[in-house]
Amino acid sequence: MHQIFLATTNNFVDSLYEMNLMAYVGYEPTRCTSFSNVFEKSSNISSKKQLIVVSLSVIENLDELIFRLDSCPSLYTLIIGKTNFEHDRALVVQNKYDIREIIRCSAKLLDVTARDMALKKVPDFYPIPKVIFSKLNESESDIFKKENDEYIRIYKKEDEYSYQKDIFATMEEHLYIESKKRLSFINQTSKLIVHELKDKSLKVDEVLKIADEGMNVVANSILKNDKISKEISQISKLCIDAISDIAKSVSKAKKLLEQLLNNQGGYIFNHTVLTTYLAKQIIKNMPWGTKEQEDKVAFAIYFHDIYLVPIFNKYDEVDEETLLFRSDVFEEEKETVFDHAALAGELVRTFDRAPLGVDTLITQHHGDLHGKGFPDFFNDEVSPLSKIILIAEELSKHILENVKENNLSLAYDKSLIKKKLLERFTRHTYKKIIEQVDKILL
Repeated sequence: MHQIFLATTNNFVDSLYEMNLMAYVGYEPTRCTSFSNVFEKSSNISSKKQLIVVSLSVIENLDELIFRLDSCPSLYTLIIGKTNFEHDRALVVQNKYDIREIIRCSAKLLDVTARDMALKKVPDFYPIPKVIFSKLNESESDIFKKENDEYIRIYKKEDEYSYQKDIFATMEEHLYIESKKRLSFINQTSKLIVHELKDKSLKVDEVLKIADEGMNVVANSILKNDKISKEISQISKLCIDAISDIAKSVSKAKKLLEQLLNNQGGYIFNHTVLTTYLAKQIIKNMPWGTKEQEDKVAFAIYFHDIYLVPIFNKYDEVDEETLLFRSDVFEEEKETVFDHAALAGELVRTFDRAPLGVDTLITQHHGDLHGKGFPDFFNDEVSPLSKIILIAEELSKHILENVKENNLSLAYDKSLIKKKLLERFTRHTYKKIIEQVDKILL
């Protein structure tokens, strides 16, 4: 048997770590109040491996950690935070909100495989830290408390959920759900990390990681339901606001892209954030541009490629049209790629209080009135804001492609960019927008 000790600083995020470590690594962490408390609790425990999952801010002295690791061959550590710390039995995850990477590294250090987890027996009821329930608007599972080795139901999922009435009054640190529902419950509650975006003290890299995760949550949600629920609406709004704030705060596209690449997020997310920045820059420089139009375009760009997220993730692709000709892509997926603009336009009509006319901007973002395919000739009747999105997208793709190929001088060469855009977009109304490239801060 292995043992995990968890010493971090954010009670809610700690609880997400605890749930995910139990579900996907198979060991219930022992919570510790400090770095020294880890060794107080571990000194009397005999186990094959002892893994410390610890926030960098909790470690009083890295030299002490080195001493402990060198002195105890069964000790391993996963540090969460920005550090260059190296040791044969240590791994580092720089972003505390990257739960998937924290789980992956923990499993690697303990040599836990997916097969191990499949063979592992679980009890009938599964413990969940009580603080998790305080963040829920509803629960997908019945909730139980434990009294004298019996599990007593205190909430049925068919009932109206009330944390104050059902949960708060209980004295236990943990409540329980049926184990057979644990993975769906954990997936439901892991979405809640997006609500951390309300914390205005977050650093840019933390915001990017959470917003990237939020986009995956939204994209996976619409695979199951082609309508936007109240919960997904809230998550989307938080992510859109966060992306808009970042686009407003950075001084140049180059600086923004550096932060995006450090985040190691998905291509669609990076493309979305960069396109948002570029489109906002264009609107600012148009004589008729307004803040309301910037906000509307930011909303449209967030959803414009949302149906492509799982497909791009699956095939590790960065070009939509290439997907249509790949033999390993299913026909249904190719149809989604071909129709993604129209599908996203229809989707946002189910969004409560979406900006007026934003569905049209999304549908027309490839220069086609009906949102089908990838035309070579761009309709002049599409919305002016759709034209801005289209040109910002082309500019974003140019930058991302050249940075990927390490052609940095070409990536931000305005004269080259304008030349390519003018060759592709020949109509007068598009040219008026392309003229603003000179004023964009690249």
